[in-house]
Amino acid sequence: MSTDTIKEKIEKNKPEIAEKFFVKEIGLFGSYVRNEQTPKSDLDVLVDFYKPIGWDVVDLQDYLQKLLGVKVDLVLKKGLIRNKKLWKLVKQEVLYV
Repeated sequence: MSTDTIKEKIEKNKPEIAEKFFVKEIGLFGSYVRNEQTPKSDLDVLVDFYKPIGWDVVDLQDYLQKLLGVKVDLVLKKGLIRNKKLWKLVKQEVLYV
């Protein structure tokens, strides 16, 4: 699946994602954004929330995997920002939807 198709599917379902999971921002990064994905690649998704959602983050991951038909690796923006070196790399390539 192409990055454009993934973005379109997320964009189409963004109101539901925001309402159900309190998602403030959602973006893609990693191999799919660099167009280096393989059949074994997972999709790296950066998310930020309006409020803490606790274990519902697992439900969000399941929702996105079913929607997109690929394994999703969710990365929480607040956690990633704490690792300044890694955040610097990710923020250069993240494509927000």
